[in-house]
This record gives sequence, C-alpha cells and structure tokens, in this order.
Amino acid sequence: MKKIILLIMIVLLSLPACKKKQEVVVSENRQSEIFNISQFPEIKKMQRLIATFENYEKKTKLIQSPNMKDIFVTINFPFSYKIVESYVSKGKYVKKGDKLFLIQSDELVDSYKNYLKTNDPTIREKLLSIGIDLNIEPSKETLIVSPDEGTIVFIGDDKEAKSLTMQNTLAIIQKKGELIFNLLIPKESYTDETYFYALLKEKLIPMQLVSSEEVGNSVKVTLSLKGFDVNDQLQNVEIQVVNVMQNIFKIPKDAILQMGNEHYCFVESAQDIVEKRYIEGFIEGDNFIVTSGLRQTEKIIIGNAERIKNILKIKT
Repeated sequence: MKKIILLIMIVLLSLPACKKKQEVVVSENRQSEIFNISQFPEIKKMQRLIATFENYEKKTKLIQSPNMKDIFVTINFPFSYKIVESYVSKGKYVKKGDKLFLIQSDELVDSYKNYLKTNDPTIREKLLSIGIDLNIEPSKETLIVSPDEGTIVFIGDDKEAKSLTMQNTLAIIQKKGELIFNLLIPKESYTDETYFYALLKEKLIPMQLVSSEEVGNSVKVTLSLKGFDVNDQLQNVEIQVVNVMQNIFKIPKDAILQMGNEHYCFVESAQDIVEKRYIEGFIEGDNFIVTSGLRQTEKIIIGNAERIKNILKIKT
C-alpha cells in the first residue's frame, strides 16, 4: 500500500511542471529523493515556508577610474614664459575659447630661430605642440585660450628659466560633461536587468550604458557618467552594479543542504511526504536566493537541513 501511495505522489509532483508561466523551471539533471516522515515527529514539527515569488536586487561594488583625459585638460607651455595678464583665477568656470592668459616668452622666439638653422626635431615638436605655424615667426606675446569647458582647478607660477625646460603647466581645467568608464564583469552577472550607479558624496548617480561586448567569459561594458559635480572625487569612483532578479525565492540558509557544490532543500509535497529537491542559487547574508528548482506555493521545511539529513540517514 505504501508503494502505491509513493507512486501516486510521484505522478502528482510531475503534474505542476506543465505550468511554465507560474513557476521556476525545475532542473532535470538531478534525481530527487522522496521520504515518508510519518515516523519522524521532530521533522513534522519543523516550520514550513510557502514559496512566494520576489524580486531581488543583487549588488556588487567596484572601484574604477575613468580615462584621466576625460576629467582634466592640462594646458602646457614648453618654453620659459612670463604672464603679462591673467584673465582667470582658480575656481573660475570657463568655456571653450575663453581667454586665459597673455604670456610673453623670449625663449619661444629664440627657439624658433634656432629651429630654422638646425631643424632640431625636439624644438619642432615643442613648437607644434602649442600650434605654432613653422612658416611664420611667432610673436613674443601669445594669447592662451581655453581648449574646453570646465573649472580652473590649478594655475601655475611664472616660469623664467634660462634654457629649454620640461613642459610648464599654465593651468589645469576640470572638464564638465561626460566621463567614460570601462568595466569587465562576469558574463553570468550581466543581463538585460543590470544597472549601474556611481556613488559620489553618498549620492547614487545613474550611469548610461554606451556599449557592451562579450570578451571570453566576461562582458566588457562602456558606461557614461553625467551630472557629476566638478568638486567630486572622480579619480577612484565606487560603481554599484545592480542585477534585478525577478521571480526568485528567499529561504533561510540553514534550511539548505549543501552536498559538494550542489544545494538542496526539503519540500513537503504531501502530508508526511518530503522531497529532497535540487535547487540553484547563491547565499546572500542569512538567506539562500533560489533562482531555479522551486514552484510557487510549495512548502519548504525551514528546520536545520543538516539535522534533517541525519534523521533521514541521507548519504553524502
């Protein structure tokens, strides 16, 4: 008689598998085990949890730096100079083409004349770096304008070296606009429901996905950040990767039986009938997030899984 009951229960368990719209697919790669617990009052007294769909946000934190040229514009003058007139100060906001400095450089003119005689490639490179037309002798005075839009965060001191020096920094502009980040994340962690946020001064700013491409077992994503403050710390940005997982189940991790790399829970399929069910998912805090292996309204025994295993004498 008991064997007949067990066969009937197995048939009943297989019927809900047709309702694909209302369930998480149960893996067919693992064999379930069914137990009669009528003689085990300790298990019968354990609490049951009714499986109910939830949405879950899995968050991962990464520290990433954007391309530095997307943050700062450095204005260099590779010859000794003297500032004749300054039109800006630290903290001033400038637009592309705004006047910054009027500088005077005798060395610029001397270097140009020297280049005409020697054709020195080093001098040539320096002249071209500041936009000098090699066919026209430059003036001692040069007007420096802003190459981009942003805020002046650094102004250099006057430079009056007697010989050619390394590039002298006139100013640094922190750009306004868009920062680009490149991330490499595991393929299994990237879906259509993956979102990215930058944490700046305890405020989460949404990032826009520019592109994505598979690279081996990973996905390379290019992200755009806008709406940041020029005073924000932008060199090492905390990025939150949020995966929105729909139709998952949350079970206390103590109710999960781990056997090797596999996870199981105990499902009460009928009165005094318990199934050891293979499930897929991951541990998050005190819970196990079930992504596959359970159906809505199924009853999960949330007693200690190791204790149940020992009572039922399940071999590992």
